Order: sequence, then structure tokens, then C-alpha cells
Amino acid sequence: METKRQEIITQCDNQKSKLDETKPLNILIDEAYKIFKKYIDDDTLIFKNKKIFFNIKMNKYSFREQGFEHIITKDFGKTSIPLYDKNRVIHLPIIEKIIKQCCNNKCSELKVFKDKKDICIWCKRIDFLIILSERNNGYLLKTAYPVVYTHKRQSLKRKANENDLLL
Repeated sequence: METKRQEIITQCDNQKSKLDETKPLNILIDEAYKIFKKYIDDDTLIFKNKKIFFNIKMNKYSFREQGFEHIITKDFGKTSIPLYDKNRVIHLPIIEKIIKQCCNNKCSELKVFKDKKDICIWCKRIDFLIILSERNNGYLLKTAYPVVYTHKRQSLKRKANENDLLL
């Protein structure tokens, strides 16, 4: 089963958008940050005819936007200290591909569903999740990350089947 899954993943063009994971983390964070800044300045990230915007409040420790920090970090343990996660960093460019290409082309591997008040966009092919929160003037990108845990994947399947939305 896992071999078939890897075969499907390698066929997806979105995988080619990832940053080069062989680079040091500090270099990858800088590259990802440039892409994130482009997202903020770019008015072409649109979902269901509404603009996607980001949390641009500055993080007092990193001096980068909270939205960016949230996407590239992962909380570990009970201390809830966010640590940079290389896997999240290298996947940041995929956000644009999924929003601009997969959503617009109505990819069969894409599941869009509600989870409480949030809208989840899950690419099953590459196991990547984007979470949006609807606002009056568009959608706030709350977070986006690769799904790495089996229990999370199972939860997404269940929620997608229960709350599926049409693109």
C-alpha cells in the first residue's frame, strides 16, 4: 500500500515545487520567507473568488510575520515551544500550487471540507493540508502543513467524507 502511495506522490507536479531539502535549515527558512512575502504582496491567491490573506502581525522573537512562523513551526511536547520543522519549511511553495492550480482545475485528489468553522483543503495525493478561516473580506490562511501522522490522515478522511464541499 505504501509503495503505491509513493508512486502516486512522485507523479504529482506539486512535489516539484518543494524547496531543496538538502540545504541547511537557515537557508531554507530564508528562501521560504521570500516566497511567503511574495504571497503577502501578491493579490492572485484566490479561493472561491475571494482573496487569501495572512496574519502579518510581527513575531517579537523572529521579527517575521506570525502567519509565516505558524506555517513553518511545530509545537513539541507540553511546553508548546514552536520549533522549526524542515518538512514544513520545504513544503511552503506548495500552498500556491494547490490554490492556483489544483483548486481551479478541480483535481480529483483534492478534498475541500468544513471542520467546525474552518475550510480545509487537503491534497490526498501529496498529503498536504491548508486551513482557511472565512472572513468578511476573504479567507485567512491559518496554517498549512504536510500530513505525517496516520491518525491525522484517518481523521481527515472521516471529516472529508462527512463535510465535503464542492469547489
